[in-house]
Amino acid sequence: MTPTHRPARRPISSRAFTLAEGLIATTILSIATVGILTLVSSAAAQAQAVREDTTALSLARELLELTAGAPFATSATVTGFSGGNTNASTYDDIRDFNNYTDTVTPGDATAGDVRPYARLVTVSTTGGPSNTTDFRVVSVTVIPPSGRTITLTRLVSAAEPTRAGT
Repeated sequence: MTPTHRPARRPISSRAFTLAEGLIATTILSIATVGILTLVSSAAAQAQAVREDTTALSLARELLELTAGAPFATSATVTGFSGGNTNASTYDDIRDFNNYTDTVTPGDATAGDVRPYARLVTVSTTGGPSNTTDFRVVSVTVIPPSGRTITLTRLVSAAEPTRAGT
């Protein structure tokens, strides 16, 4: 009788993965991938919110500077927005901007962002230290497409600025 020769068994360390081990590894990899994608998605949403807030702040500053740079009233008549004039470039008095509203679409066409931003100006009279009307409080509110509200406020004086030593 001749002895039959059996092939040698492979050592345990060189065996292939079992089906259960493959499923466990796939599950762990899937969970890790979903976690990473969630982080990337929330980072993209946060970046969009920051871009929107930055645009809204820029629009508010632009309109605040335009309003605060207008001269104080020299007459009792206000012919601005409240009087039906919607062209802000023709306003000759800071009070003309009171209740001024417009819609601006600053969109970046390359990014596909062409959504409108609403702006509102409020000009109110404050008494100041001697209870005069030499001061105005100018508030500009911008509402971006997300609906968050950004408001900038500035106290404006009727006094002309003077330089030291003149």
